[in-house]
Amino acid sequence: MSGEPHINNASASTGTDGQCSSGTAPAALPEELRTLVDSITRRTRLRRHERTDVSRELTSHFDEALAAGRSVRQAVDSFGDPKEAARRLRHGAIAKRSPLDRALGQTLTWTARTIVVVFLAYAAFGIWLAFKQPVIRFDSVARLRAMLPTVTAPEHTAWPGIRDALVVMVHGADDPLRQSPGALAVDAAPYPGQEQWPAARAWLQAQRAPLASMREATRQPILGFPVGLPTSDADARLFGKDQAQTSTTTSQESNDQFPMLELRLPYLTNLRMAARMLAVDMLAAAEEGDGERATRDAEAVIALSVLAQEGRVLVGDLVGRAIRRVALERMTAVLEWKPSLLSDSQLARMQAAAMSVPAALQHLNLDTERMMFADLVQRMYTDDGNGDGLFRPTTSQLGRLNFLDVPRTLRARSDRSGGLDDRLVSAASHVIAPAAAMYVAGRRETLERYESLISRYEEDATLPLREMDHAKGIISDEELWMMKMNPQEQIHWCVVAYLTPTLGQGGSKAFAIDRAVCLATATAFAAERYRRVHGAWPVDATNLVPEFMQSVPEDPWSGKPVLMSNDGDGFRIWSVGRDGVDDRGDLTRRIPTFVGQPEEALASTNPDVQVQEDHPNIDWVWFAPRGTLERWNYPKRPPT
Repeated sequence: MSGEPHINNASASTGTDGQCSSGTAPAALPEELRTLVDSITRRTRLRRHERTDVSRELTSHFDEALAAGRSVRQAVDSFGDPKEAARRLRHGAIAKRSPLDRALGQTLTWTARTIVVVFLAYAAFGIWLAFKQPVIRFDSVARLRAMLPTVTAPEHTAWPGIRDALVVMVHGADDPLRQSPGALAVDAAPYPGQEQWPAARAWLQAQRAPLASMREATRQPILGFPVGLPTSDADARLFGKDQAQTSTTTSQESNDQFPMLELRLPYLTNLRMAARMLAVDMLAAAEEGDGERATRDAEAVIALSVLAQEGRVLVGDLVGRAIRRVALERMTAVLEWKPSLLSDSQLARMQAAAMSVPAALQHLNLDTERMMFADLVQRMYTDDGNGDGLFRPTTSQLGRLNFLDVPRTLRARSDRSGGLDDRLVSAASHVIAPAAAMYVAGRRETLERYESLISRYEEDATLPLREMDHAKGIISDEELWMMKMNPQEQIHWCVVAYLTPTLGQGGSKAFAIDRAVCLATATAFAAERYRRVHGAWPVDATNLVPEFMQSVPEDPWSGKPVLMSNDGDGFRIWSVGRDGVDDRGDLTRRIPTFVGQPEEALASTNPDVQVQEDHPNIDWVWFAPRGTLERWNYPKRPPT
């Protein structure tokens, strides 16, 4: 036999005469030949029955060699290369298979090879990604502080005076008297005649001196709260020890942290508290016949609303608008209740206060939110230097943002061991990281999508109330909703979906309402000033220009001059309201509720009453002097 392996073509039999089912050589052959047969059979990597046939054929070949008088060594040497023999046997066996079987085999082979290649590429990409760390290019807290007004001297800031007055009035967070009945009554911001009014008024009478200090502090043009800086001992007395420890942060503490998200603005709560005190005191001053104190309270609360919006943080805008609404409603209420209380100069000051809010603060500005989002992105994405990068968050970051949904098996393990195996979670995150980097939207795409969403909200905030039903912000809300509902979108846009504020029509409309209420309040005081000068109420809105107002006050729901009348129902100024239907400023309509329940408060003070078609129209009445507070202290009609 030549050096090439010589193999007889044996029929594919599965019999067991002298052949074991595993395809190994029978015991009749010498040990060396049995070992060779077994080695070649295994190298073929064929199916079980095919290996049995190969083993049978090899055994027959060597039996013939021994029967011909050859020695074991001669039989082995003449056989040739075992590897080549195994290869040829494999090819021969595969050639006997059906075409469909061969095609399936090739498919499986290439599939396995592809999986190996993909796995190696995935692993290589994961190793490369592990060395691509996010780059912190700007300090977000420092940038926020740069957006605040410059403090030239501490005595020119309002915060120290407001803070010290609140501490004196036992409103420090750790002071047990903070929960006194009088303090709680003031916090409810009652009107005269309501249940909490006597306790609130008595408490305020005991706080005249610190209230005066607070009013004086609001004259300063800058709040001056030390955002992002260590809390002073004086501030700690107001905020409490626990809050003081978490009220500051810095962008340089750790790349795993999100300084803007973790930044605390505890002063906003205290500004709202101070505003309620002054607003209630405004009504108390009116009840006592002190027009100057009522005027100063109104000016101080409006000033607090402006100070709260310092830095244009979204939550600061929300607080500022809420404070301003409290002041404006009570200013109009005082004018309707006691029109002779205020002098001519005090009326003018009240009107000026209502219109003193800078125009920029009455329009949505999300620059601080943009900066916060950009800070999050720079900490969670790599940076290629051209504005793009891959999603590369740490496990700690995902946990802080609640993106990390710990699998059930890990939670069970955590329950058994008393603590989550951090190493297991970290390993899992490293395995998933390359897939997340490939599937989650890239850095540039994420920033562009975020900008497209929030820019609609800002655009909507410039619209008048009558155009809000066609606002574009609802499109952003729908897109965000789809991102959260669709599993693929939820993963691809995870950063945008969960970190974009959902403002919708309501968020943008709030700024339009703020502008409208300021105008309504100023118009009411202008009308009273007109009456004092001319001895009669104005016939229409044009009468107020230019002596008492710079332009004709416009109804935000109709786009036309606001309506006025002095008929048998008394003088009143009104807007046609959301439905656009003139109901002659009816003061008796109440906000409808569900069928079978009592109707709610009088609706005439509400600038945006939404009612069903089967309910009567409701106008927004700006001013209706009747010498009472019935429109404002919301007495409910008993159920019938």
